This record gives sequence, C-alpha cells and structure tokens, in this order.
Amino acid sequence: EQALHKCRRRLKKVRSLLRLVRPGDEIFCSTENQCYREVAALLAEPREATALIETIDRLAKNFPEQSAGGGLDAVRDTLVARQHELHGGAGLGGAIA
Repeated sequence: EQALHKCRRRLKKVRSLLRLVRPGDEIFCSTENQCYREVAALLAEPREATALIETIDRLAKNFPEQSAGGGLDAVRDTLVARQHELHGGAGLGGAIA
C-alpha cells in the first residue's frame, strides 16, 4: 500500500520535472506528461480505497468508545471489498500491456 503512495508521489515529481524542461521540447514533454497523468489516474482509485480504510482504522483507534458497538465494521468491510476489487482488476497492469 505504501508502494502505491510512493509511486504516485514519484509520478508527481516526474511531471513537475517535465514542466521545468518543457520549453526545450514542448511536444515531447506534452506527450510524456499525458502518459504519466494516465498512469497516475490508474493508481488514484486503489490509493483512495486504501486511504479510506486507514481513516476508518484511525477513527476506531482514536474513538474506541464511540466505535465499540462495531458501527464502523460494516463500512470497513465494504471498503475492504472495494479495495480488493480495485487491486484485482486489470488496472495498471492492463494499461501497460
């Protein structure tokens, strides 16, 4: 999960570097930027799903009395199912192939 986050951060850095060198070759930079943008978009949903689960876990940890009845369990289970769905799809691997 952290790898997904690191990858997205690195893509942002590469895209910012492309913006810096864009005056040297605008066509190349535009094409490359579009490719990196598409890859980042593919990673956004799986990362968001993971972040939502992490948020639920933090809420349960920080507010144990309010979450003692298991009120967050159903929400977390739904988010975990969605996460598995997103990670199991073609996603990035399908886009690269």
